Amino acid sequence: MSTTNAALVQLEKQGPQTVSSTVFPVPTISDDEVLVRIDSAGLNPVDWKITKYGVFVDTFPTVLGSDGAGVVTQVGQAVTSHKVGDRVFFQAQIGNVKTSTFQQFAAVKATLAAHLPDNTTFEQGATLGVAGITSAVGLFTTLGFAAPWVAGATEANKGKQVLIWGGSTSVGHLAVQLASLAGLTVIVTASPQYHATLKTLGAAHTVDYRAPDIVDQIKAITKGTLTHAYDTTGPGSQPSFDALSTTEPSILAVINAADHVTNQAAFSNRKIVSLLGSSYANMQLAVPFWKYVTQLLESGKLVPQATKVIGGLDAIVAGQKDQMDGKVSSVKLIAKP
Repeated sequence: MSTTNAALVQLEKQGPQTVSSTVFPVPTISDDEVLVRIDSAGLNPVDWKITKYGVFVDTFPTVLGSDGAGVVTQVGQAVTSHKVGDRVFFQAQIGNVKTSTFQQFAAVKATLAAHLPDNTTFEQGATLGVAGITSAVGLFTTLGFAAPWVAGATEANKGKQVLIWGGSTSVGHLAVQLASLAGLTVIVTASPQYHATLKTLGAAHTVDYRAPDIVDQIKAITKGTLTHAYDTTGPGSQPSFDALSTTEPSILAVINAADHVTNQAAFSNRKIVSLLGSSYANMQLAVPFWKYVTQLLESGKLVPQATKVIGGLDAIVAGQKDQMDGKVSSVKLIAKP
């Protein structure tokens, strides 16, 4: 096994990231972990936000990267679910360098190292971690819908509707599919060029998020009875909030802070809840969820987001710049450590 571990290292808060093979060794695994040789690492907005704004991580030097897929090269003594050579995908734990994916090797809890079926590429696997668990937490914890891997979920969700704002985002792409699989009626916003694709993924209704009368359109579709909405973007919080019922208890799930919602105090029946899309912070949900995702991939019932390979570790910073500049939409950038 290799004794070197090339990584994209950030030496200090808000400092530059540079490739090094000498700062962090190959991680040592615990009894309940597996060591993964990372083939593909997905770029997520949270990674560049950590560097730019100095949030979430306080210990440096560090390695970022939250999505990964690769091959198991070592298993802990207590692990019976995996063996050397297994293909897996996983989400890292922010701030825990040994799990990070902008490096060649990562240590992962075996219960969170989801098996990657042969019909799914490593690149596709590296799109699923952050977006998958964030979708699941939003729909099945924050909004409280019955999860589709639980018996009777579709019956429990029958007749219920959900607005998903941002169908072309990584989270939105998966949330539409998971909501549909759970038996929900899905209304999704996106640019018109994505509407046909979102319909194939399970959306019942698609709306142009730039339409000046979008709130009225959503109210017409839902007959003013919408009680559950999920904003995957940030800027969609205000119109999502405005589309909710004026009388029934209603909830808006958000990933980003919704302090720009200006009229929240005017509606005592509506509440906004921020969520954390972390497998490590939501173990009770995450463990059965990742087993379910493997089954969906095997059966072809879950379609991963489109990918674009940008190069090795040294290409990540330029890819993050494209994300910051708004040049990336409906595709996941993938690096090859």
